[in-house]
Amino acid sequence: MDDAAAQFHPAARFSPQQLHNLASTSRYLATNVWARQAQRKTPNVRSLLKLLFFLSASGATVATVVAVSLWYIVWPTLPDVESLRKVQLQTPLRIYSGDGKLMREFGEKRRIPLGVDEVPESLKNAIIATEDRNFRRHLGVDPIGIVRAILFIVREGRKGPGGSTITMQVARNFFLDRGKTYTRKLTEIMLALKIERELSKDEILKLYVNKIFLGHRAYGVGAAAQVYYGKRVDELSIAQMAMIAGLPQRPSDFNPITNPDKALKRRNHVLWRLTKEGYLPQEEYLVARAEPLSAELHAAPIELSAAYVAEMARQQIKQRYGDRVFADGLRVYTTLREPLQQAADAALRRALVNYDQRHGWRGPIAHIELPKELPAVDDAISENEVAPKDLADEPEQLDTETEELIDPWLAIKVQIKSKGEVGKLVPALVTDI
Repeated sequence: MDDAAAQFHPAARFSPQQLHNLASTSRYLATNVWARQAQRKTPNVRSLLKLLFFLSASGATVATVVAVSLWYIVWPTLPDVESLRKVQLQTPLRIYSGDGKLMREFGEKRRIPLGVDEVPESLKNAIIATEDRNFRRHLGVDPIGIVRAILFIVREGRKGPGGSTITMQVARNFFLDRGKTYTRKLTEIMLALKIERELSKDEILKLYVNKIFLGHRAYGVGAAAQVYYGKRVDELSIAQMAMIAGLPQRPSDFNPITNPDKALKRRNHVLWRLTKEGYLPQEEYLVARAEPLSAELHAAPIELSAAYVAEMARQQIKQRYGDRVFADGLRVYTTLREPLQQAADAALRRALVNYDQRHGWRGPIAHIELPKELPAVDDAISENEVAPKDLADEPEQLDTETEELIDPWLAIKVQIKSKGEVGKLVPALVTDI
């Protein structure tokens, strides 16, 4: 190092003793001052940890006290779950022939109660995959669903999906109203826990599939299969089962009759859930997804047409037991037999047709030229009225060459304004026997 460079070197400004003192000072600062500062920060972290621990312990203690209080105060006031084993679902009155043919059904709700073994496994899987994927594992309440509902409230600032399990829905449908309050939700949770303690999973699922409303007066999957597809549940395809399984959440919005576009999306979502949960292979999923909607409204499957006899039976049963007969699921069997009833219907129709061919309608009574203004129509009809005796006494002399009265309103007006009784008028054809 030359002299010019040396005079600018930092060490050239201090003597060896000064350098030694400077090094000692640095060591002192490193081992004492800085260490003390680090020690001052450590108690702050520890204090924070102590505070968090205290808050957690306090929260756990409060939660435990609340839970114990609810257990001993609210739990004894909950409804008796044992009543669910004997529940009588509202089922329509059905009238049968003596040989077991359904003749008529009377009731507000359409329901076909099913045992859990009568529900196809694919339909049960579709319901579980869509409504409560942890149904077979939880104890009535799904913690993940509850957390999801809480996060929705925090994020959106309003009540949303409640994270209800199938068991919680059973508790609500049988014991509670559908109001969205925190008190009702808490009662629903406790009821679900109680139901899980006393009923098996199959018993809970049976109550659910027979109780839920699925649109168009159909309650339960048995009635829904009949209403939308005219089939029993064991005759449905995978796509049709998925359609029914997607209805409980919003039966009106996802209805295949009133909202086919939304219904198709919902059905495909259920099929996707089945595949995701491992219930449906990918190949079957693609086939079911390509299946078009085939839902149509179907009436009750009447097996024997005998409406008058069924109505007579209904009146007698109602007179004897009151209006409750339309909800208690009574089955009334008459003495009517299908072969005899069919033979009677056929004989009556043949007789009516034969009589009509001998004495039936042979053309219009008259032809009227109607004025353009409506008030003059009544006058024109009055002027051209034909006495009933003309039709009854001499039907063969009616002019069959005249033009037919094609206006149904005009035909009704002629009948209403005719003078006297109809006398021997006979129907041209009896269409409903």
